Amino acid sequence: PPPPATLEPSTPVVEPSDALLARALAERPEAQAAAARVRAREAAVDLARREFLPDLRVTGAYDAFWQESELQPMLGVEPNLPLRRARRAAALDEAEASLQQARSVRAGLDDQLRFATLRALERMSEAQHALAIFQDRMLPAARDRVDSARTSFETGQRDFSTLIDAERRLREAELGSEEARVEVSR
Repeated sequence: PPPPATLEPSTPVVEPSDALLARALAERPEAQAAAARVRAREAAVDLARREFLPDLRVTGAYDAFWQESELQPMLGVEPNLPLRRARRAAALDEAEASLQQARSVRAGLDDQLRFATLRALERMSEAQHALAIFQDRMLPAARDRVDSARTSFETGQRDFSTLIDAERRLREAELGSEEARVEVSR
């Protein structure tokens, strides 16, 4: 089918800014990736803390090379005592520093997303206001000016250049209205 002569802008459903900010922070892939990096760094810190605990490993084996049957099955406990604490402390400090860095990056990204969301809300509000001004004030005034110039030209009170100028201003107002409509949809 042929396109319509005019497109009415769809009125976007705007959530309250707090809900929109929360949704933007939850759904943006960058925010999700930053949150995953923070969780990974938290797990690394937890692992570095566990390195200070003694580790016990239970082992079992069956060795058929022994001739005595009592010696063939073997059971053992292997303790791992954390004696080199300086290395483990340095690893913990590194993990905590990485965690702080990841949290800082995430906070910066959250601030950027908040700013972008609020800026988009402001741009949309401005575009809707500009569209309302064009439709409610400028277009009717330009149409009235054309009607007045046409009437004045037909009665001989004004020359043709006044009518052309009024038509040109009407076209400029229509173009401005369409640009505002595009900005609202954008």
